[in-house]
Order: sequence, then C-alpha cells, then structure tokens
Amino acid sequence: MTGPNGAEEYWRILFERQPHSRAYVRPPARWFMEWYYLRLLITVTPTDVSVRPPLEELLRAKPPGAVTVSDAPPGAEPLARFPSAVLGARDESGAPLLMRVRR
Repeated sequence: MTGPNGAEEYWRILFERQPHSRAYVRPPARWFMEWYYLRLLITVTPTDVSVRPPLEELLRAKPPGAVTVSDAPPGAEPLARFPSAVLGARDESGAPLLMRVRR
C-alpha cells in the first residue's frame, strides 16, 4: 500500500506523530518519496495475554534462593544499571516470546 485507502487510521496516527511528513505526500516530493510510504499492513491477533503483578509487589517478596547483586555472575553489574531489559525465549511451539522486565 502506498496510499491511505484501507489504512485511514494508520495514516491518521502517522500524521499525528510526524506532522512534517505531510509535506512528502504532495507533489513534487511525493514522486521521490513513494518508496518510503510503501507499507505492508500486518494484523496480529493475540492468542494469549499474561497479566503480571505490579513490580513493587514482586520486589517486596523476595523468593527463597533469589540471586542478589553480591552473588550475581561476572558482568552482571553493568547490566544492573539499566532500568529494564527484554528477555527472549521460545514457547512450546517454538514461537518467539519476548517480555520487558523492570527492576
């Protein structure tokens, strides 16, 4: 798709978030920028939703055998400075499973 037909909501959000991009959809810029606006629309339907407790609850209750900074593996100290990370794994079917975690 290179036009708004069938994707009106997408283009509305795009122009809301990037208001200056409207200048590139009018001639003469449109002829040079058509490749940029080529979009492949993919619809994702979740098959599973996990709701986790708030982080504060998890931090209050330290499970038995939990790792502390003092017994963390080498190299873990610089990583501990980041406020969050994305953990990646695969589920039973082999599909990727990504989850953002916060300290």
